Amino acid sequence: MPLIFPRKNFKLEKVLNSIQLTLDFFNDKAYRIKKKIQQLKTILKEFKQNILNWKLFKPKRSLIEDVFKVMKGAFSLDKIHRFTLSSVTKIASLGVVLIGIAISLGFRDKGSLQRLAEW
Repeated sequence: MPLIFPRKNFKLEKVLNSIQLTLDFFNDKAYRIKKKIQQLKTILKEFKQNILNWKLFKPKRSLIEDVFKVMKGAFSLDKIHRFTLSSVTKIASLGVVLIGIAISLGFRDKGSLQRLAEW
């Protein structure tokens, strides 16, 4: 499950209730589904622990957003109209390679990435 970063008006109870309703839907199914539910509950428990400490992840989120801005802006990968897995994989791989080259050339900190994205 990807880590979800909250917005200003974030309400943890609303998210947890939504996830719990999804889990409750599967409660009356066969044993293998119940096993999967237990795994999902474990993920939910980890999610609760991480979401309560979301401020620790905020700087990382900001840096990740800057990397995507560079990929979209400086490398012209903002309009990726692809429909097959292989074509999406190719263009995403190209973005990763270009970002790797940019980082190896010295664009490592937040400020330099932002300048590159606006270039």
